[in-house]
This record gives sequence, structure tokens and C-alpha cells, in this order.
Amino acid sequence: MDILLAIKRFVDFILNQVLPIINPYLNDNSVIIMDNARIHYDEELIALLRGLGCHVVFLPSYSPDYNPIEMVFSTIKSWIRQNRDFMKAFNNPIHALLVACSQINFEMARSFFEASIYI
Repeated sequence: MDILLAIKRFVDFILNQVLPIINPYLNDNSVIIMDNARIHYDEELIALLRGLGCHVVFLPSYSPDYNPIEMVFSTIKSWIRQNRDFMKAFNNPIHALLVACSQINFEMARSFFEASIYI
């Protein structure tokens, strides 16, 4: 998805889904916490939220060292990028995604856990 479209969809989500729910509760103690996804850094949205009295807080950078599933996701996404033509050949996106997920074997899974704090 185009990054500008993703930002627009996120801004629309905040404006149309989140704000109507939290609007009755907005005060000096209101906080909206977001991770470091690029789409969360829309300056106009942040200014609007702050103008409404929300404190906008961004989580610290996330380290995949603490979560092996992040290493799995990274590996799968990399495989999908390297095999775009293969992925596009499937009429069923779920089947294509299962093929991509099947690239993670036992040894890889073990190495992801060994590289984390869990083992």
C-alpha cells in the first residue's frame, strides 16, 4: 500500500473511530500512545490531537530481540518481497501466505528463540 494512502487511512481512523469514543473524556490527563510506525507521525494529526488536549506519546523503539515472532515476520516479509512473482501467481492469497510461512523451518525457529531473551 502506498504510504500516503496508509497515512490517510490511519488519520481517517483516528478522526472517525477513535476521537468520537474518547471525545467525552478528553482532558489534561488524556494520552494517546502510538508505536513508531511511520503512519503515526502525521504532523497535522499530532497537532490536532494536542490541540484537543491529548498528550501524544510514542513508544520507545521496539527491539525484536525480545520477541521471536518479530524475527519470523521479518523473515516472511523478506521472502515475500524476494518472491513477488510467485506470490502474485496464486489466486488464493491465503494459500500464498501459507507457502510464505512454510519457509520458516525448525532450525530457523530455534535460532529465533536462541537469539531472544527466552532461551
